Amino acid sequence: MTRSADECRLLSATLVARLALATTMICLGWLGAIGGPAAASGVKVATIATEIVQVHVESKTDIRFRRISLSQGLSQTRVSQIVQDNQGYLWFGTQHGVNRYDGYGFQVFKHVAEDLDSLSGTFIYALFKDRSGTIWVGSDQFLDAFDSATGKFRHYQVDKSNPTVIHISQDKSNHLWLSTSQGLYQLDPVTGETKRFGSDPANPDGLSSNDIKSTGEDSTGLFWVANGAGLEAFDPLTGQVSIRIPLRQEVREFKFHEDAHGTFWIAFGSGSGFATYDRKLNQLTRYSFSSSTSDGSLSGVYDILETTNGDIWFATMGSGLLRFDRDNFQFDSYQNDPTDPQSLAENRAIAVFEDNEGNIWTGLHASPPNMFPRNPSPFRRLWPFPGHVDKLGESLVNTVFEDSKGDVWLGAGGALNRISADGKRLEVFNPAGANTSTEVLAITEDSSGIIWIGTLGVGLISYDRSTGHFTSYRYAPARTDWLSSDVVTRIYIDPSGTFWLTTWNGLQKFDRESSRFTTFKRDPSASAETYFSIVPDNNGDLWLGTTTGLVKFVIRTSAFTTYKHEPGNPSSLSNNTVNSIYIDNGTIWVGTQNGLNRFKVETGKFEAFYSRDGLAGNVVSCILGDSDRLWMSTNRGISSMNAHDKSFVNFSSVDGLPGDDLTGWNACARGAQDVLYFGGFAGATARKSKVIEHDDFVPSVVFTDLQAGDSTRAFVPSVDPEKPPQPVVLLYDASHINVSFAALSFRSPESTKYRYRLAGLDSNWHPLNADQRSISYATLPTGKFELIVQAATGRGSWSSPGASLQIEVLPPWWRTTWFYTVSAALVLAGLGSTYRYHIRSVAADYNIRLEERINERNRVARELHDTLLQSFQGLIFRMQAVRQMLPTRPKEAADILDSILERSDEAIVEGRNAIQSLREANLTDVDLSQAIRSIGEILSAESRATPRPRYRHHVTGDPMDLSPKIREEAHRIVGEALRNAFKHSGATLIECVIQYSISGLSIRVRDDGAGIGPAIRGGSAGHWGIAGMKERAAKIGGNLIIESGSGQGTTIELVLKSHEKGPLFSR
Repeated sequence: MTRSADECRLLSATLVARLALATTMICLGWLGAIGGPAAASGVKVATIATEIVQVHVESKTDIRFRRISLSQGLSQTRVSQIVQDNQGYLWFGTQHGVNRYDGYGFQVFKHVAEDLDSLSGTFIYALFKDRSGTIWVGSDQFLDAFDSATGKFRHYQVDKSNPTVIHISQDKSNHLWLSTSQGLYQLDPVTGETKRFGSDPANPDGLSSNDIKSTGEDSTGLFWVANGAGLEAFDPLTGQVSIRIPLRQEVREFKFHEDAHGTFWIAFGSGSGFATYDRKLNQLTRYSFSSSTSDGSLSGVYDILETTNGDIWFATMGSGLLRFDRDNFQFDSYQNDPTDPQSLAENRAIAVFEDNEGNIWTGLHASPPNMFPRNPSPFRRLWPFPGHVDKLGESLVNTVFEDSKGDVWLGAGGALNRISADGKRLEVFNPAGANTSTEVLAITEDSSGIIWIGTLGVGLISYDRSTGHFTSYRYAPARTDWLSSDVVTRIYIDPSGTFWLTTWNGLQKFDRESSRFTTFKRDPSASAETYFSIVPDNNGDLWLGTTTGLVKFVIRTSAFTTYKHEPGNPSSLSNNTVNSIYIDNGTIWVGTQNGLNRFKVETGKFEAFYSRDGLAGNVVSCILGDSDRLWMSTNRGISSMNAHDKSFVNFSSVDGLPGDDLTGWNACARGAQDVLYFGGFAGATARKSKVIEHDDFVPSVVFTDLQAGDSTRAFVPSVDPEKPPQPVVLLYDASHINVSFAALSFRSPESTKYRYRLAGLDSNWHPLNADQRSISYATLPTGKFELIVQAATGRGSWSSPGASLQIEVLPPWWRTTWFYTVSAALVLAGLGSTYRYHIRSVAADYNIRLEERINERNRVARELHDTLLQSFQGLIFRMQAVRQMLPTRPKEAADILDSILERSDEAIVEGRNAIQSLREANLTDVDLSQAIRSIGEILSAESRATPRPRYRHHVTGDPMDLSPKIREEAHRIVGEALRNAFKHSGATLIECVIQYSISGLSIRVRDDGAGIGPAIRGGSAGHWGIAGMKERAAKIGGNLIIESGSGQGTTIELVLKSHEKGPLFSR
């Protein structure tokens, strides 16, 4: 095997390591002489250089660490194991359970006495994810495997002695290897069977110790076991050791790592901490970060990590985090800085891990975990300056400026501060005198290299770097041509060399040659007129920021124009406190205390942008331009805006900012090589690159909690991350639901964006902030829905398709399919029965009608037979008699002939009456009263009785429509009664009285004629009229009453009650 370049460079770092080889060989020869294990077998024993190589360590501060807080729910401070499952959750092993982290909070798994499916122990020694995605936990009780399908733990007892598993690895055959203090165990995760390997005095070529620290395979597939006697290459099939590296360790932290360059690193928690092994030379070289360590001290390396970009990180017990710099062959050290809350929380690091987003996590000895992004930040911290203690105990930077030499000047900490161009040296000045604080608000440089300073309360100061001399200009009440205020907020030097100052008492022009100041104010009589910023436009006019709006000052005319916020006018300035101004190609950008504004001078209208439009924070402190982008500091970090499409990209402390609040005195500046500087309450930062980095990481979204109906449950991660959770089924009267979720992005969870929609109910996406990670629906309609949630990092793309949850709201039983089916069947059965009943009814009605028609025809036939036909028959007999009498008795024949003619007229009337009765059968569109009146009047007009009977017709009550059947039958009955009266009664007065009432209908036909006998009233044989009338009355549920006496007239009354058979009225 060839030696790697790194190994060569490490070995060449000291000649001592090379010279020690001869001494080691002598030792090995001595071992062979006394018959030691090396001499008794073919095991290769590595040589160990006697001298420890001291490596160069460079202190670095270019990483911003993010500290996890116990307030988020972490069960215990000390995290010694970190893994990430297939869904993206992070798992932390502590001394009080396992914690699963989603970026916002922790779910703690620990032993629960009454729950047999809970974690078997509490103190966690090992945490491992195998190739199938199963999380294995070694605790102070048993070995456990987390079943992600059920959220339960399966328990494995290694053997009867039940040793504690302190490390887990997996070989190429997928067997798990369990490191314990009582031997090495091989576990088949499928069958649960175990096999023990340990030290055997009878086998000198076997493992040297039962105290197993860790195991693993190298790039060649060789299996290595770290134990109390050293690191050994072990063949499980033969039980033999082929290589021994006699590096005795008592501490648990003992492991190796072969990196992508072939360097074989060995880390151990005591003494110097790490070494490299040259397999070609079979030689071990030890290294140390500190000359003060001893072999027994716990100051070594507890963990090693090779990141996806090739960096090698070491978690050390006292030296913080170390990164191996291959290019410069040194180690970069990141340690705690008490003055910097974004430094590593402490210097004793015990675990290091990289997640799938590229974040590096470190577990600490006595502090919660810390995290930082793997890739370097585009922002460089300027203030707080490393190692510098601010005498005011604050981080506020009032102003920032880069001079012509590349040095950066800051107004911070009550002083004037200069940071060298290389960023390594800080020099502090006190312009107002030693031990005197000076709030520096503005810094600039004139053409001669003089530094000019605007202050809060000490006026205007100049600093000559060549002499180190400060010159002050202070307010003088008695002079009108002098500085008008000791508060100078901004300094602008125009192309002619004229100074323009914004103060708390007007705008001032300063002529250096004459040392005279000219004051310009909107209100000359005002005792104070505050200005904060000053920017020239292309015409040479000045735009000023004030607390009363945006002000334009025309130098030529000394005229002021003010633009203010107008309540109710969205086209006006969004806020009157103008912090900063930037002018780009005639467009004026205005940063206010509430929103960013774009001002078109030609229209006089403002367009405002807020956080809802993508701006990081609504307080816009300072604005800079960079090509087609705007950069602005806000109260929630830095925003970069594309001026063309009005889109924003935001940066926060996780991107390297000293903090999120960069507001204050509107501090920002542009330096050489397009360096942008920003300052504020959190400190100061610089950014050189103009490229906006797109975040390629797309976080997975998981549902974390569900409250549906009357139940609450936590979601259990699925075995398959692509498999959606089980559907949620709700009852119609308990359809309220609340779902919580999280995007498993840990770099900056608070800047993660969310959106959701409920397919089946709405089609639009609804945006959510990171602090709104739950969705509630008070009442859902019945049906099936799909809740879809997507997430995106601050500069990333939306996760697609996102997390989905099927929701079904069951309908009430009367709206279910089975109910509809049964109801439809019942309806169909009912319709069938109704149809059959209707057919029978129609058939019965038809038969009744047919019977009525037959009866009517029979009646007409009887009428014709009894009247018309008999009359014609009699006429025929008389005419035959007349024919015989004419020859002999002509006079008598003539009398008979006159009688025949009179009888013929009567026969004609009888025939007409019969025809009329047939015509009156259809009364669909005729009122009953009117039809009866018509019959009476016709019968009266055609009567040949002498004297002719009179007819009277009366109607009382409110006429109402009768059902057709009732109307027709009543008409026939009354018509028959009227005909009988006119034909047979011999009456002089016939009347009909129709009476409507709520209870029913009454129709009476009265005459003053001769009356009828009892036999006829009873409908005796041969008198079909009375019998037929009674039959008709009975069919319609009526009652026919006949009252008559000899010589007393006749009354026939038809009485119909509303409660009788069938409906009486049609409405």
